[in-house]
Amino acid sequence: MNIIKRAIIRYSVKWALRKPIPRTIPLSGDDRLRRRDYFEVRFKTPSKDQGFLAEQYFHHGFTGIWFPERTGAGYNASLQVRSVGDLDFYVRHYFRRYEIEYYSPISFLYGQISLRKYRVWFSDKVGQFFFNRKTLTRSSRLNLLKEFIKSSLAEGGYTVGELTYFHQRFGDRVIYHPEAAAERRYLRYMLESLADSGDLRSVPSGFQITGQAFTTVSEAEQEDRRHKDSVSIQRGLAFLTFCLVVVGALSLDWSKLL
Repeated sequence: MNIIKRAIIRYSVKWALRKPIPRTIPLSGDDRLRRRDYFEVRFKTPSKDQGFLAEQYFHHGFTGIWFPERTGAGYNASLQVRSVGDLDFYVRHYFRRYEIEYYSPISFLYGQISLRKYRVWFSDKVGQFFFNRKTLTRSSRLNLLKEFIKSSLAEGGYTVGELTYFHQRFGDRVIYHPEAAAERRYLRYMLESLADSGDLRSVPSGFQITGQAFTTVSEAEQEDRRHKDSVSIQRGLAFLTFCLVVVGALSLDWSKLL
């Protein structure tokens, strides 16, 4: 590894370790997320099976924790800058509720100089602004049941909780939508209603469909077809009546009527 690359890595890690990650990283709670602004610095083997978490910087390298396996505990170690040439550089920036990743020291330095964290924050705020002005579309009871059946056929033993489904349907932005609380209550009542009717069953991790769900959907589809057939027949009769009126009108001797 040449001197320039070594210097860039050293400077990048030194910059990041001004704000090292704490032992416990908050993952929820708006107040705690708002205070996040620190970096996780790692060097990983190409296979990602082993890695080094840098915690402190010194002139010729870093001290931290070496993880000999992808999962499991690590042990205290130090890593010389000249030894990281065969390892992959990785930095994750925990900024407020965002997690910004970098895979090279150059991209990391550019991200800091160009204030990427504020660009990410501003872009998200703009997207949230427009999302909050959308009306959250509610699923009817039948459509909700159809979605559960479709997911269950694609994934055996499909189970989903109220909150999980809520995010799957509307996306992560929904928690900041002004109508989120009301829509989540509506969803809860719908799920409980389907469970009460036997179409869903409540399990510890959420809800699953039952055999009754297929019967309910089949009967609803048959009723819908009967309704469409009835409408088609009524339209056909109306058209036939119109044709008879026209034929009758054409067959009249209008000269005698005038």
